[in-house]
Amino acid sequence: MSETELVRLLRERADIPDDGHRTRIAGVRAKVRRSRWRQAGAVAVAVAVVFAGVLYALPRGQSADPADPPADPAPVYLDG
Repeated sequence: MSETELVRLLRERADIPDDGHRTRIAGVRAKVRRSRWRQAGAVAVAVAVVFAGVLYALPRGQSADPADPPADPAPVYLDG
């Protein structure tokens, strides 16, 4: 007797309606799927907030040209 036949035989003997069980399992799977989607959404929002925070924390303004002398000139620049 195979496993499939055994399961079918046990269901016939138990007289358990099959639809209720399948509906209940489908509901549980839907809850789990929803929970995973919420968690994925929360992670995406957290990543976006961290990224925005990093961009906000970066220094702003014009970047200094490396060819320009520094604001406090060193003796090298005073010679000419």
